[in-house]
Amino acid sequence: MKRDDWQRAMEHEAATVPDPKWAEETRWSALRYRWSDLPGPALCFALLAAAQVILFAADPPEQLWLGVMLAVGALSCGLGVRGHHPFVVGAASLIYFPAAWLTVALMQWLGSGVTSPGVDDMGWIVLAVLAMNATGLWPSWQTLSTLFCKRKENT
Repeated sequence: MKRDDWQRAMEHEAATVPDPKWAEETRWSALRYRWSDLPGPALCFALLAAAQVILFAADPPEQLWLGVMLAVGALSCGLGVRGHHPFVVGAASLIYFPAAWLTVALMQWLGSGVTSPGVDDMGWIVLAVLAMNATGLWPSWQTLSTLFCKRKENT
């Protein structure tokens, strides 16, 4: 049983059970299960931020922010293919800037001359929205391609 199937089954059980306390506990259980896979995507975004600081902070290219957005979009699409929920990936992407600054602090402690991650900190909401949308692309693409293939078979 896939994660989404289990989620739908729990929500269906909560909707059909006559006991309201049981239904509420089932809803909370389903919600907690969705957020249980947050550490994996958060680690991916933290590693992406650390790699960006290590590779590009000393001499940032002119289009670094565009590259960061493209990398976040690609990573989010990959997480969507693996079945992660868009809200979980969007929340996990919020770790990007703190991880980048922690990498800068670690590099300064190690004696490097890096003083900033090389990108503006005000882009955190852009990364979260981009991550949520990119994660939702794969299920949407699968649905559209399934509908298109069925329509093509019917004609």
